[in-house]
Amino acid sequence: HGRGLDPAWLASLAAWAARDLQPDLVVLLEVPEDVAAARLGRATDRIEAAGAEFHRRVAGSYRDQAAADPDRWVVLDGSGTPDEVASLVRAAVSDRLGI
Repeated sequence: HGRGLDPAWLASLAAWAARDLQPDLVVLLEVPEDVAAARLGRATDRIEAAGAEFHRRVAGSYRDQAAADPDRWVVLDGSGTPDEVASLVRAAVSDRLGI
């Protein structure tokens, strides 16, 4: 979606590629742009170097998917330390999947 492709088409392509297999839970980690940029460092690949507007579109698409399917998606604050974020993810998985 970051390159302007139709989200519905992308969803149908993903469903085809995965043979309609759907995850039980999707964890979306959100971080502010400045935090994400600081974590990248200087060496970037083609996707990481695509620019802020590209990443805003991608993030917006993920937020839209999460809002449309709240039973399957959980959105967490990913701006903490690795241990803090891991703890949030463990708690969300445990809560949602009962494991």
